[in-house]
Amino acid sequence: MKLAGVVTLYHPDKAVISNIETYSNDLDFLYVLDNTENSVKEISKWTEKKPHTRYFWMGGNMGISYALNFALKQAQGKYEYLLTMDQDSAFDEGMITQYKKDVEEMEREHPNKIGMYSINYDRTRIPIQNNYRLQSIAITSGSIIPVNSSLAIGGFDENLFIDDVDSEFCYRLRRNGRLIVEFPYILLNHTIGNQTFLNFFGKRIVVYNHGAIRKYYIIRNRIYVLKKYPEVRLIYLAKLVSTIAKVILAEDNKLKKMKYISRGIYDGIKGNMGKFTGF
Repeated sequence: MKLAGVVTLYHPDKAVISNIETYSNDLDFLYVLDNTENSVKEISKWTEKKPHTRYFWMGGNMGISYALNFALKQAQGKYEYLLTMDQDSAFDEGMITQYKKDVEEMEREHPNKIGMYSINYDRTRIPIQNNYRLQSIAITSGSIIPVNSSLAIGGFDENLFIDDVDSEFCYRLRRNGRLIVEFPYILLNHTIGNQTFLNFFGKRIVVYNHGAIRKYYIIRNRIYVLKKYPEVRLIYLAKLVSTIAKVILAEDNKLKKMKYISRGIYDGIKGNMGKFTGF
């Protein structure tokens, strides 16, 4: 199994190197793609000392989809699979070795059927036995995707820039007859937003507290996805309502966030995609 990896950086903190080291030694090659406006010298110097690792400064924030597609194209013809990682994600000890074995076994049993392998990132559903699960969607961080088949369906949708990049890719995989397999016993440390919790009529609801610009992308991209995939339209309409309700009920900077949400609704309906350039 020839496995490359990619980690996408954006203003990384000091923990990023230790995160990368939880999986880099188990890869045949690692692409470190830096979307920060100015290259991060500490990271680039670290990669120079690491064999089979290459640092790319992207010249600014090009978005998650662009970075993932860049890595897929770099890997094509050299590696069969690509591990896609966020900078704030880290594997538990020994997990990558097991993960690779399980992917190889699944490929022997179901060749050319799987479009994405994923892991347990919320750590709330750890099974007693090592059984896999079929999923409808998965997050990109910690996922392993076949290089050639991913490129054959068009790679990641660069209209999205950030948010719903992974979900849209999964919907397209399924439209093309590919399966999404989760190994819930493979554990990943991964953070989603600055989570707090809201008690609403006795129900505990997670609130992610993303900033205003992130709310823009979340809302706009969800409108884009629901327009593109009618089969998930009701689910995404419910997500839109939930996101707005949480801002109103539980988050700070409500006025600013609602301003960006309103623009996200407008751009999503109008199809104004890519990187947000301001009002």
